[in-house]
Amino acid sequence: MNREGSTAGSLAFLAFGPIVWALHLTVSYAGHAAMCAVGPAEGSGALQLLLGLATFIALAILVVALLRPGLIRRLLRAMPETSPEAGFATTVMRFLGVLSLLGVSFAGMAMLILPLCQQLR
Repeated sequence: MNREGSTAGSLAFLAFGPIVWALHLTVSYAGHAAMCAVGPAEGSGALQLLLGLATFIALAILVVALLRPGLIRRLLRAMPETSPEAGFATTVMRFLGVLSLLGVSFAGMAMLILPLCQQLR
């Protein structure tokens, strides 16, 4: 086993929050555009379910990552906790995770509060 950890895993660990945020935006906006292009998705509730579920899952993943960064570090095979840079990397990951948590929250609120399917008409 590599005791230094993977470079790609360490970079993914540092950018874990923004990666989750980007995936949330991709699922939310692509799903929103696809469902609105197909037909009237406003009345069925499927669009609200998709947006709410995507936001909830992204927030849950980010909260777990903020509370248990060691779990994410092991999952991504990033640097070990005994590494001299581990404390700094955890601080950076948590800072970016908090920013991403705010971004996911605000994007989710905007998608749930604003009228649906208005931009394609």
